[in-house]
Amino acid sequence: MTDQAMEFPLVVVHHPPWNKNRIIGQKAPFKLKEICAIRAWLDFEHNVRDRALLDVAVDSKMRGGDVTRLRVEDVATATRLPHGPVSGKARRNVR
Repeated sequence: MTDQAMEFPLVVVHHPPWNKNRIIGQKAPFKLKEICAIRAWLDFEHNVRDRALLDVAVDSKMRGGDVTRLRVEDVATATRLPHGPVSGKARRNVR
């Protein structure tokens, strides 16, 4: 067999982009009515942990990734609560 007989034709499969016809970019923030509805639903489900995370996120204006990286010691100590919001950027600069 020669090298020419071993060659295979080049097959190109066209896949459409995953984000075609989708809105890209930053999403709009929640409206007050939507936040109240989420709080009511979490209260109805007795989901205390998620309600607390939502309250911390809304009160401190943190982004989702910063909220999920929070630890208990970042928010409160055994005897006192921190004064003012906990900033995600400030936390990243400390470590």
